[in-house]
Amino acid sequence: MRIKTFVIAFFLIISIGKVAGETSSRNIISVNADYAERSEKTGYTMYRGNVEISQGNLLIKADKIQIFYAEGSAKSIVCEGLPSTLEYEASDQTLIKAEANNLAYSVDKNIVDLKNNATLQNNGTVIRGDSITYDLTLDTWQAKGGDKDEQNRIQLLIPAIRTPEL
Repeated sequence: MRIKTFVIAFFLIISIGKVAGETSSRNIISVNADYAERSEKTGYTMYRGNVEISQGNLLIKADKIQIFYAEGSAKSIVCEGLPSTLEYEASDQTLIKAEANNLAYSVDKNIVDLKNNATLQNNGTVIRGDSITYDLTLDTWQAKGGDKDEQNRIQLLIPAIRTPEL
């Protein structure tokens, strides 16, 4: 599924500089931010202020991105913004988008959590909710409405099937 390829590519690019799926590891990774810091001892890395990370057909924008390491490898990646956005153009020209105020990826569990005004778009289908959890291993998602009056339900928009005109 394109969403799975996109999300895997995004997080591997940031965490270890390798790429999965349709994005080529030969493309330069470009990071632009107002501020960056890294602890060489722990590996913790943080980018803040209009953060833009791109590689090939992938673009990530957030106010703040943090990468947490343990035992020499990335364990979790957290993006914060109003909203944080991810865009990926697949080889078939399909644009895949995800956005939320908070995006988190657990490397060990291979799970992406979109929280606070979460939206996932792929090939015309749109999923909205207060939170969306996407399991990359099982290729499944769960969406949940919030506890607030404004958005206590999820919304799924599925495009109409185009039929040939007679």
